[in-house]
Amino acid sequence: MSLPSSPLPASAPPPFGGPVVVDLPLPWPPSRHLGRADVSGTWSWSGEKQRLHGEMTWGAQAEGLPLHVHGGLVAALCDEAMGWTCWMAGWVAAGARVSTDFRVAQHVGDTVTIEAWVEAVAGRKLSLRAEVTKAGRVCASAEGLFVAIAPPDWSVFAGWPALDRFDSVRGPA
Repeated sequence: MSLPSSPLPASAPPPFGGPVVVDLPLPWPPSRHLGRADVSGTWSWSGEKQRLHGEMTWGAQAEGLPLHVHGGLVAALCDEAMGWTCWMAGWVAAGARVSTDFRVAQHVGDTVTIEAWVEAVAGRKLSLRAEVTKAGRVCASAEGLFVAIAPPDWSVFAGWPALDRFDSVRGPA
């Protein structure tokens, strides 16, 4: 069975690949954007909790105001975490809206924790949340609306963790 190359019809039943139910380390950097942004860290997927969890350290190039981390990088980190959460939970999904609330300033050199999870699913729409914390205190939180799609070219996902979950819906490689 192959999927159409356009977004799936509303009647398509997500998740398409099924959730990863084992613990897996995820690639770092998660994207070229954060790789260039002087953010170091590691993150992984908890199959039991169905959550992404990571620890990152903000480098000198992450600076916005002197000694403070640029809010756009915090928002980008939340967006990446929610996007990877979609993938690990069994969906290929594109961000439609991401809203980030900043509560406590983060500073260059800070090590923070990020968690992301799926809150709700309604057809192709996925509601996600992410939190960035330092020493147990929430520094930033984000809400995201992601929409499940059928990629026109699955080859761009070569090397991604747990890609084989999508074999039944992506057709021959």
